[in-house]
Amino acid sequence: MVTSSLEISSCNAIIIRYTIINESDKERQVAPWEISRVPNGGIVFFQAKEAVPANNMKGLPFTFEKGAAWYVMDQAKENRKINADGKGWLAFCDNGLMFIKKFEDIKAAEAAREAGLGLNAGHDLSLENLTFLKQQIPWMDEVSIGHALVCDALYLGLQTTIEKYKECLR
Repeated sequence: MVTSSLEISSCNAIIIRYTIINESDKERQVAPWEISRVPNGGIVFFQAKEAVPANNMKGLPFTFEKGAAWYVMDQAKENRKINADGKGWLAFCDNGLMFIKKFEDIKAAEAAREAGLGLNAGHDLSLENLTFLKQQIPWMDEVSIGHALVCDALYLGLQTTIEKYKECLR
């Protein structure tokens, strides 16, 4: 079961807490993954020394200063995805408002490894982000790639696509 709760703090911040509870007698595999969607315009920033662009993010002008990655959102009406380890927070500012998202910096993959568990990854994996994932978790046992592989195969051909995905994992 996944629950969430909302709270307004004394400084008028909205606090959202998520809890994942296994209510069954069986072991379950879960992977927390948070997606933050923000409108075009404004500035996105988070603690990072580098950012790996995904999908159509290649070549975007990130600025790295004061220990953070900064990006001024353009007015393009395209989906934007950034794969980065935000080290516990990310922020978005626009029109005099600031959205700050804080989260525990848990190295779930390392904890799983220390516990002797295998690690499989899936959902939203593509040629643009698979190498980054493999670099971050080189001991990963398996990846599940479906949608992106089929889409890439339409343009590149199945054999070429499979070779490109294999290369990402070498």
